[in-house]
Amino acid sequence: MNDILDEICELLESDMVYYGQIARCVDSQDNSSVSQLIHALLCDRNVEIGSVRLRDREYVEFVGWIGTINERIQRATRTVQATEPQDREFVYWLCLRKNVDRFEDAA
Repeated sequence: MNDILDEICELLESDMVYYGQIARCVDSQDNSSVSQLIHALLCDRNVEIGSVRLRDREYVEFVGWIGTINERIQRATRTVQATEPQDREFVYWLCLRKNVDRFEDAA
């Protein structure tokens, strides 16, 4: 698992990483393996999970999810499960904490 963590962190140094990339890194669509990986990244690697939106034609904004680590992992799992398999590639994203544009509003 450490090799996969290092690989994801290396990708994050240059850009955001999306769910499809993560699933391929663990070579599985097994939610428990992906969840374990996400948990390790959120706990130990200064990584955030969230969504993206197009701010303008040239900039994609990363919006970090709020909540505890377990709440955010559960949200990610629910989002994947609620999405048709052919549409899952970009259901959530990871970003280094230092590159987060903003966090969602606590409504």
